[in-house]
Amino acid sequence: MHLEKLLARERAVEICLVSRDNFFLSLLCFTKIAASDLEVTNIVNPLRKLLPKVEVLVGDVNEIDLLNKRS
Repeated sequence: MHLEKLLARERAVEICLVSRDNFFLSLLCFTKIAASDLEVTNIVNPLRKLLPKVEVLVGDVNEIDLLNKRS
């Protein structure tokens, strides 16, 4: 989120996030869930909603080819 905000005005920069999951899980609230103060749905946030200017790809990166700028 910090990188997205930092580069928001840079039109020449594209941000692509590769993640195994399409959501962000806030681990700081696990104790509240265990105590039944929160539901799991309250701590799960979709990445595409959190990062509207970031291309989110669900998967794994096996290798990165810096020379040809491919993964």
